Amino acid sequence: MSHFIFKVRSKNTRSYIMQLIFKVILINFLLTLFIEIGISCQNHTALSITLNKNTCQDSIPSKTPKKKEVCKLLQDSISQCRSKIAQLEVDVINLKTENERNKKQYTEINENLRKHYGVDGNKAFRVKYKLNTYDCYEVDLMKSKISFHLKDENGKSISSLYKLNRIIGKMDEIMVFATNGGMYTPEQNPQGLFIQNRNKITKLDTRTGLYGNFYLQPNGVFYVDTCNYPGIVQTSSFNDDLSKSIMFATQSGPLLVIDNVYNSNFKEGSDNTNIRNGVGINEKGRVIFVISNEKINFYDFAQFFREKLKCANALYLDGAISETYLPEIGRFQNGGNFGPIIAVTKK
Repeated sequence: MSHFIFKVRSKNTRSYIMQLIFKVILINFLLTLFIEIGISCQNHTALSITLNKNTCQDSIPSKTPKKKEVCKLLQDSISQCRSKIAQLEVDVINLKTENERNKKQYTEINENLRKHYGVDGNKAFRVKYKLNTYDCYEVDLMKSKISFHLKDENGKSISSLYKLNRIIGKMDEIMVFATNGGMYTPEQNPQGLFIQNRNKITKLDTRTGLYGNFYLQPNGVFYVDTCNYPGIVQTSSFNDDLSKSIMFATQSGPLLVIDNVYNSNFKEGSDNTNIRNGVGINEKGRVIFVISNEKINFYDFAQFFREKLKCANALYLDGAISETYLPEIGRFQNGGNFGPIIAVTKK
């Protein structure tokens, strides 16, 4: 978590430096103004004294001290301003030095995170696309261990990313990625098909016309077969013959992209926005998990998968409650009250 502190502090430091620089400019401006006023005041005083000598001697004792007091006050203010400017310039130099030091520490922390949580062939990254940012994890299943989880050894729902992390830690493995892996019932059972280690826990839900994102058609299945090849297919295309070769599978909906085409139910500019997470398979055959950092609609989410990530097929996993644990880029979410969870681990 400390690298977050450095990042925030770095941003606050830059903001504070800008404020100080603005103050220096403002004070310099006021200083110049005071000097001009002071000169004007002195000239005006001299002129008033000359005129008063020629007109009315009685007025000199009352007016001359007031003019001198004003000029004295201006001169004192100018001295104070000069002193403050000098101090502000010192503060700016100190803050710049601290900012550079924080940047160095932040870089070192990031490098340590990547060394500890990085997996050869995989890629963790944050990317901005149009107005939104996304945290992504690209997985090479030929080099990585992926697993789907639901219950612990006692038959209780694992539920949270934190609990899963502890379970994986006891197996002498490091959890490098985890996210909620599909929709679920109030009892935390999978909404549709769920296969774990070749065991079919729940069957395929082929119903249509029901309420909810899961039933927004077409919905689909994300799976990994026994040879570690991933796939995303429409529910209507998934059959028992296919399920025999499946190691892991989760059903969800709607499909975001189907054979390089957006889901026809999506509307560009829709105000139906939420935090969303999903999974796609890019042109290299690699799995990419994505979670948005801002609320987005389905159309924008699908567009990100197809246009930016080059995924011909992508499936929506869930929204609003979604969380992703991706420590390699500083994302340490570990909560949740989920059903299925997908994780990537390393020894």
